[in-house]
Amino acid sequence: MTYDGQPIGVGRIVFLPENPKAIKRGGRFENGHYKLVPPEGPPPGKHTVEIHWLKPTGKTKRNEFNEEQPVLEEGLPDKYHSDTTLTATIKPGKKVVDFRLEK
Repeated sequence: MTYDGQPIGVGRIVFLPENPKAIKRGGRFENGHYKLVPPEGPPPGKHTVEIHWLKPTGKTKRNEFNEEQPVLEEGLPDKYHSDTTLTATIKPGKKVVDFRLEK
């Protein structure tokens, strides 16, 4: 999974099935890679896909334990999550679904 030609850092991907009886599935990705396998993986069929990237802002804040933590924000345009235009058709068996996202 890349954005503007570069692997996307850390985030999550969600497959929302077109079949209303199927359950949405997803998980965490890191450095542009994710692996979703049954039963956690998406069921066969057509899906709308949401991708969220937790992009570091370069700023930090202190948490409740007074530890310094990086401040993260959504790094992708809405067209890849809240107003997603991404789709995927999952077929039975092992399947690789790669997303090359553009600005």
